[in-house]
Formats: sequence, C-alpha cells, structure tokens
Amino acid sequence: MKKIYALLLLLLLICSVGRADVLQLKDGVYIIKEGDCLWNISKKYYDNPYLWPKIWEANTYITNPDLIFPEDQLVIPGIDAAAEEVETEMNETIVESPVGEKTPVVVKTEPIKVEEETEVVVEDDAPYEDEAFEEELPEEEVIKDLEIPVSFDNQVLAAGGVVQTGELSEQGYIVDFEETFQEYHGAHELIFLNFYEDVAIGDAFLIYSYFDEVKDPSTKSALGKKFAVKGIVTIVEMGEYAIKGEVKKSFDKLEKGNLLMTYDPEKWVYMDLGGTPEYTEGVIAGSKELGAMLGHRQDVVYINLGSTSGIQAGQKFYVYKDSKRISDPMGGTATTGELEIGQLKIIKTFEYSSSAVVTQVSELIEVGDIVRFTE
Repeated sequence: MKKIYALLLLLLLICSVGRADVLQLKDGVYIIKEGDCLWNISKKYYDNPYLWPKIWEANTYITNPDLIFPEDQLVIPGIDAAAEEVETEMNETIVESPVGEKTPVVVKTEPIKVEEETEVVVEDDAPYEDEAFEEELPEEEVIKDLEIPVSFDNQVLAAGGVVQTGELSEQGYIVDFEETFQEYHGAHELIFLNFYEDVAIGDAFLIYSYFDEVKDPSTKSALGKKFAVKGIVTIVEMGEYAIKGEVKKSFDKLEKGNLLMTYDPEKWVYMDLGGTPEYTEGVIAGSKELGAMLGHRQDVVYINLGSTSGIQAGQKFYVYKDSKRISDPMGGTATTGELEIGQLKIIKTFEYSSSAVVTQVSELIEVGDIVRFTE
C-alpha cells in the first residue's frame, strides 16, 4: 500500500513540474510571450486558428497582426479567465531586433517554391539562404543591421512604397476566398485566383494593392501611387474553372480584387549597398501609415529620390525641419535655421522614390521635411 501512495506522490510531483510551462489568463488578459502569434493563440484558446481576427479586433492597438510584442497584453474575448489554460507550445521564428524596447514576433510560414536559390552577401560576408519559410536561419545567416532589423520576408515587403504606373507587374488578382464567412482574410487561407498568363502549381506571388496618389512636395507633380504588399500566396491546385492558392504570409487583411505579381525573393531582399547618391537632398513625400506625421523609430517613410537619383539600400539620410522666418514684435525679422530632427535608412528603392525606416527621431517628422544624405 505504501508503495502505491509513493507512486501517486511521484506522479503528482511530475505533473506539477510539467505545468511550469502552462500559461493562464488573468482577468481575461493574456501576456504575450516570445514565440507567440495570433494564429497559435487563437488555436489554443478557441481550438480554431481561423478565429485569430477576433483577437485582433478586440486589441485595437495592434496595427499589424503579424507583429506582436512580448510582454504586451492581449484581451481574449469570450474566454472565462478562471477556467482557461493553454500550453506554451509555440513554434514560430523570432527575428531579433537590436533597436527599440521590443522585439517583433514574426509568423513562420511554410516553404515557398523558388526557381533558383539566391545568395546575398551582407556586411559580415555571411551567406543568406532563400529558404526562411521552412526553418529558422542560423544566427550568422540572419540579416541584421546595427540600427534596424530587416528580414527579406518581413520589413522590406511590408514597407511598400510609391511607384509609377506600370512599374509593378500585374499578373492576376484575387477572385474570392474559400472561407467566405470570415470578416478578415489572411495567412493559411485558401483563396481563388485568376491570372492573365500561364502559371503552375508551386508558383509564388506577392499580393498587393494601390492606394493614395502621392505628389512631390517640392515640384507638386505626381510622384506616383502608394502600394502595399499584403501577403504571399502559392498555387496549390489547378482546377478546370478556378485556380486555388494558399496564403503563406499576410501583412494586412486580404480583399477581393487585390493584385498579384510574381514573387522574386532576390528583388525584395535587403542588401546594404551604400555608396554616394547622385542627388543628396530631397524631401519626405509620404508615409506608410495614414496621416502626415511620424514620431517613432521603425516608422516607414517615402522620399522623393529613387534609383534614377543613385539612391541605394543602406544609405543614410538626416531629416531636417526647414528654417523659418520669425518676426520680432519690436521690429525686424530673423530666421530660426534648420533643425535636425531624425535619421533615416533606405531599405528599398523604386524609379523615382525610396522607402526608408526611421532610425532616430527627436521631433515629429512631416511630409515636406528635408532629407539630406550623410556618409
């Protein structure tokens, strides 16, 4: 009998140790841990990963559902806080960030077919494999920067940009979604596609859309249209009347009519090319987010200088407020002089514009502020 009691006691001790990795909701709020993503959190709490938009909608501070941060709080709607527990079995890839106070949690996706492997040489000459969708890259192969973290399938793609008509190819569009009842459509969904040319199973495409006409603040002429990359889809089935794709990654909710262009990883990988541009001064022409003012590191802005001006990824620009003339009530005038308010780093160039990440900021950055190249 004593042996039975001893065995039961041992089992209880083992179970108590095993529960050290169990996370509990407190007052309906879940604290985000490293490795978490909305997809897996929804799967654990609702037993249905496709309900992740419900959590996103309840936490309005999250602007991009693919980027959530450790230690932030998530409201899990419709869950009894006293009764729910969930194991921390998260299998997502973390891209480390040496800048800022938080590290974004990036959703891991399945492998995407690419015709040829590409190798990118970064500052430390470490090879960069084009297979990040399948497994986490070794530490020495993750593209990093001392100021901003950039991975080819995350920040460069999500930054979008400003382009002229015809600068991006248009090879098809989203027709519909298999799960039509969902309010938000994103990663891991099956969608129906239409193409203007022949395609094959395994082909990968970027999902994108246009919005907002942008004018050059200096010349007042049309600079182009903003575009946003909303996700990546691969073809999984060639039906007689419809082509079906699986969304491998999403940066924003997908909609019918969103456009498709071939996904060429080599064109979207971050490479610190540096060099000195032909034109060294321009202005802030727009921003990724709505509104004309930005005030945080990692914000994305667009400048009115592009590849035709010799702009390349890796180049750094200071941001200045223009000098202002002020009047003295006792008579006379004076100018305040330019004020340096921040720094940018170019991460992607287009023909007449470039996308940049704010690396330093001391005052609100606005459309029209001066940008000037620095060595």
